[in-house]
Amino acid sequence: MMGQTYDLYTIAFGIRNVTSIADVLREAHRVLKPGGTFACLEFNKVTNPLLSQYVLSPPFSLHLVRGVF
Repeated sequence: MMGQTYDLYTIAFGIRNVTSIADVLREAHRVLKPGGTFACLEFNKVTNPLLSQYVLSPPFSLHLVRGVF
């Protein structure tokens, strides 16, 4: 798969099941176009105060990081 190909990278209920979150994020960064969106859907409590501002009310969480990649 070529790099910088996709506008949107999504993962649902998977981050907690991967062996390396860093590898998943690295792959997302590789395939997303500049300004692309990374969307992660998880049922989990966010304890990091910096990340908590991007989370909807628990237990439902939709994490969108736009334009970071």
